[in-house]
Amino acid sequence: MPTTMPGALVLSLDLELHWGVRDHVTLDAPYAANLRGARDAIPAMLDTFAAYEAACTWATVGMLFARSRAELEAMHPARRPRYADARLDPYGEPVGDDEARDPMHFAPSLVARIAGTPRQEIATHTYSHYYCLEPGQDEAAFAADLDAAVASAALHGVHLRSIVYPRNQRNAAYDRLLRAAGIVAYRGQPRGWVHTPRGGGATTLPVRALRLAEAYAPAGPSYLVRWDEVAQPSGLCDVRASFFVRPVREGTAMHAIERARACLGCGARSCARRASGGSCTCGGTRTTSACGPKRTSRCCERCSTRSPSAASDTGWSRCRWPRWPTGRWRHTSRERVVDR
Repeated sequence: MPTTMPGALVLSLDLELHWGVRDHVTLDAPYAANLRGARDAIPAMLDTFAAYEAACTWATVGMLFARSRAELEAMHPARRPRYADARLDPYGEPVGDDEARDPMHFAPSLVARIAGTPRQEIATHTYSHYYCLEPGQDEAAFAADLDAAVASAALHGVHLRSIVYPRNQRNAAYDRLLRAAGIVAYRGQPRGWVHTPRGGGATTLPVRALRLAEAYAPAGPSYLVRWDEVAQPSGLCDVRASFFVRPVREGTAMHAIERARACLGCGARSCARRASGGSCTCGGTRTTSACGPKRTSRCCERCSTRSPSAASDTGWSRCRWPRWPTGRWRHTSRERVVDR
């Protein structure tokens, strides 16, 4: 009998602070408040991950590892990209003396907090938020940047094994450089033309609009990834992205859309509303799905309350993919029981 491998949910976050948006966001812009908020959000997220024994990969810009401006400048590679768009060059960015004076360009304390939290991986987001598909960069400059990323991480006892390309600009010609540096995996893009890696000049407004539209109304191929699709001929593993969580304010129209999107993307096809409806295989009371007639599914109320997303006082319960340590629960969908 063929064996079925269990599914997996991969959490992947980019830690870049101002280095990730410095070409179009100044530190006095309104969005800078979001960057400063990361100082509070990241420790809170780590506490949550630790409480539920959840694993996460933090793709970190190498420049954030530096403890001081002197250390940062000492780690800069001699060979650097010569971007045609000068705004992309990070090496002229004014920085302070250390994390206390410049918390938007230095983050060794956050790196240490991540490294000290169980089940958290620190990956590289390149050393300088390097753009692999922009005019003016080349293989030699990327190799130097990668060496600097590995070296800056090593100073903090971090061994890099995976990479997230800034702005998803993967350049397949650099795969052999990754393997030589000990990188075994990268976060790829979903299938489909709209997600094809491209430089900033080719990422036009229509492309951005299509990506946003597809995030809420998927029209392309399935985002589920088979295990046999992960390993690539290059020897690397493509851990393809499939679901981007966008921040919204609760109670707004966008919040309702986000909830509906999560429902459509849920493997159990559920965003269930409490209702009586018979019994589940474990003896608990089922709940009736509110996902629409074409996405009918039932959740066991007893089982779903074991998850950290137990039903709120509004009467809604959201089903989750991962198998949390608080217990295993089941969902029935079209008379088929699925262990999660």
